[in-house]
This record gives sequence, C-alpha cells and structure tokens, in this order.
Amino acid sequence: DNSLIALRIAFFSTAERQALYAHGARNEQAQHAACIEIQRVWRGYNVRLQLKGLIGTTQRKNKKAYIGLRTAYSAYIQKCLANHTRTKDIMSFSSYCAWRIQQYWFAQCPERKEKHEERLKNLVPAIRNRAASVIQRAWRSHVDWEVYKYYREHITWHNQGDPAGMLRCINPQEAKLLDAASGTVVRFRLAGAKFPPDIYYKIFTHRPIQDLCANSPKDYVIEDARKAILKKKRWFTKYMEVPDVIKEFEKQFWYQRIENNGWRLASTHIVKHVLRDEVTCETTQKKLYEFSHSRLRRRQDVERQRKQKKLDWLKKMYKEGKLSAKSPDRTMATMIGEAAVGLANTARYVDPDVVEDWEVEALLKWTTGLNFDDYIGNWTTLGTTMPSDFRQG
Repeated sequence: DNSLIALRIAFFSTAERQALYAHGARNEQAQHAACIEIQRVWRGYNVRLQLKGLIGTTQRKNKKAYIGLRTAYSAYIQKCLANHTRTKDIMSFSSYCAWRIQQYWFAQCPERKEKHEERLKNLVPAIRNRAASVIQRAWRSHVDWEVYKYYREHITWHNQGDPAGMLRCINPQEAKLLDAASGTVVRFRLAGAKFPPDIYYKIFTHRPIQDLCANSPKDYVIEDARKAILKKKRWFTKYMEVPDVIKEFEKQFWYQRIENNGWRLASTHIVKHVLRDEVTCETTQKKLYEFSHSRLRRRQDVERQRKQKKLDWLKKMYKEGKLSAKSPDRTMATMIGEAAVGLANTARYVDPDVVEDWEVEALLKWTTGLNFDDYIGNWTTLGTTMPSDFRQG
C-alpha cells in the first residue's frame, strides 16, 4: 500500500531519505522520499517567513518608539537651551528615558490606588460575612457540645439508683410492677434522629424468663389447610421432598418471638408522640433469633453471637486504627489487622462455626490495649440502675 510506504519513509532520517533518491533513482520509494523532503523544506521556509514577519513588526514598533523618544528628547534639549539651563543640569538621554518611565508610573499610581481601594470596599463585606459565619459555627458547636455533655452526664453512671424510684417519675403505672424479686434493671441511653437527642429507657431483667410459645412454636390446627395447599402445589415435589415441603410450609405459621419491650421515651412532655417515634417502633417490633427448646442449642447460639460480636469489634478497632500489635514490625501489625478483618468477614458471611475460639483468642493475645470482656462489661452497665433485688441483699 502506498500510504504505508509513505508513512514508513516519513520516519526515516533526512540522510536516509536522501540516499533513496540519490544518483537519479526513479523507483516508488525514491519518489515518496523526494516528496517528503520537498514538503519538509517548504514547511521550514514557511515557518521562518512567518517568524521573520513577527520579529520585523516588533522591531518596527520599537524603532518608532525609539524615534519618538529621540524627538521628545530633542524638544527637551531645545527647551532647556531656551531657558538657559546649565549644562550639568540637562539630563542625558538615558536619564531622560528613566524620568519618562517614572512619570508614567506616578501617573498610574493614583489609578491603581483607586482600584485597590475599590477592591477593598468590595472585599471587606465578604471578609466580615465569612468571619461572622466562622464565629457563628464555633458558637453553635460550643452550644451543641455543652448540650451533649449535659445529657451525657445524666446517663454515664454504672449500677446506681433505685429502678422503681426512677421509673416512678417516668411511668408510675409500670413502676408498681417492679417487684424486688423480679431482678429488673432500668437502662437509659441517648437516641433520636435530630439534635438535641432524646433520653430513652428500657427495662431489663437478669432473672430467667420462660417463653412457653417458643418452646413449642408449631401451629397445631393447620393440618387440613396443609393438605389442601400441598394438593395445589404438587410441582414443589419435583425439586423438594414432601417432608421438606411440609416443614417449610409449617414454619410459615409457627410462633415467632418479637421484642415488645423496646426503647421508650423518658420525657413525660411528649407522651403523645410515643406511638410515632421511630426508635420506639423499630425496637419494639424487633424480631429475635429463632428460639430453640433445647438448652444446648440456646447456649450454642449465645456463644456464636458472642464470637461474632468479638470479631466485629476487632474489625471496627482495626478500621479506626486502634488495633495495635505487640510486635514493632509494621508487616506483622498489618498481617494481624488483615487477619482480624478476614475472620470477621468469614464469621458473618460464611458461618460463625468455621472460626474457632482459639483463633480469636490468639488474635487478641497479639494485640495491646484491647480487652473485649472489659469493654462489654463497661458498655452493658453504662446508664443502668441497680437491680431491684439488690436491697434484699
């Protein structure tokens, strides 16, 4: 192809192209090389002409300015001679040029001063507005911080106060039900979708509670309905065995434990908004994990949740930069942090039973300044009252 040949020859050096058409060669490559050389020479000539025209224009302008200064200097000399000025007081041409530059600068100074003052007039209001905005933000931050500290001081105690006495000021009807033998504890916390936050309370108990419905969650009156639905959905049996179909269908109507003891507003002035409060609605309708009638299964579920919380805590500490390794080696510290994140993701997205307890404990031993048990103990007792049976000794 001629275009490919011309492109290849265009990348040759000047000496290589000249060698192609030397000695009167008339082949195709020699013709392409000659055309490229002609174009190269013409482009260089054209650029030099344009550059010379620009330089010539500047030289002509400078020459006109020089002639104008010479004419003005001649007029200055004639004026000095007419005024009988002494020769030593007459400026030389270079001094006269410097004087003209100074006069031009002094003439421009008032204009620049006016422009500068005008810019300052426009700039001062903007600076004042910005300063006022900074002061307002700082003041609002200070006020919000003081409000937060005020609320925080009300719920930072640990195992202090009589639960019945505190609840009597908030909900007198339920305070009558807090018997000393019930082992109840009232806990307070801050929550809400806006600032300042609201104070919420929740009633806990450390006494064993038996949920009779959770022990036997089956629906015993569903036999006829189950048979009717199985007749309509025979295609299920193509993919699942009949016992599995029955089992899945039955579980739809089983009893499911729901947390009806949610976080409630502690303020008595906004009782009418309790039913519309987002925190109260979400925590009240919270569905608990599947409650098993087997004590061994329940203990295994508790251990699995505790392990998951510990791994999530390690992952959070690593992301916040609070997970430091005992080893001063940065590589080892990075490996420990990545191991914590990997174990947490495995337990959450794969299966908590895959992660062994010794792996978690070994990971904790490699870290410094972290004690999960102390952290959980401090967190679970924050903002709590004494147990109601504490007075009984």
